[in-house]
This record gives sequence, C-alpha cells and structure tokens, in this order.
Amino acid sequence: MCGAGEWRRIEAALAERSQGHHADELKDIAYSYFCGKGAGAKTRLMGASPKLVRTVVGDIEGSSGSLTLASEAILPREGRAWDASVFVVGTDLTVEYRPDVSCNGAIKFRPVASGWLIVEVSEACC
Repeated sequence: MCGAGEWRRIEAALAERSQGHHADELKDIAYSYFCGKGAGAKTRLMGASPKLVRTVVGDIEGSSGSLTLASEAILPREGRAWDASVFVVGTDLTVEYRPDVSCNGAIKFRPVASGWLIVEVSEACC
C-alpha cells in the first residue's frame, strides 16, 4: 500500500472524498498511520487524535467496542496494510484495509474545524 502507485491511488481517493477539507493534512495523517515508522509517526498520530478513541475488535462470533487511550490504540502500521478502500458515511471518512490475510482493519477520520481527527480504529479476524 505504501508503494508509489498504490499510495497515489489512496491519496487521490482521500482528496476526493475529503471534499477539499484540509485534504493535505488528511493525506499526511493517513500516510503516518499506514506507512510511517517510529516516534515521528506516533507523534503525528497522537496530534491527530483525542485522548480516547473508539476501538472495535471482532471475530467470527461478533464484535465489541470500547474507549481506549489513543496512545495504546493507534499505532503506525509501518507498511503492513493492503487492499485499501476509502469511503464516507455521513461526515466521517473511513479507510478499510487488510492488515494480513485473515483480518480486516479500518481507521475512521472525522472532520473538525482545524482539520481531521482519528476517532476509531477497528480490526476483525476470522
């Protein structure tokens, strides 16, 4: 997903679906999440999230959600994500992806006056 061609596709989808609302910031946050590494990426992600975020974890039997410290829930994927798709529900923008062959993941961004916040991360495995 972090290869040049694939990332350009994701950037274009983020720009289109953000409808111009701080699109460069959204692309930067998403890049930090999917492709960033180390303390710099983690710092960028913490700056784009409230103290608590919703986490949803699921398996073949169902899913459950809870509020979790962003510092524990939002970790850079360091390039470990494939098959991403971007969609909008209401005003929230979600990127769904595959963290491995048996799981699906998602990160949800919410527009705010100053840019974008990460408000939810999820992963479901079977």
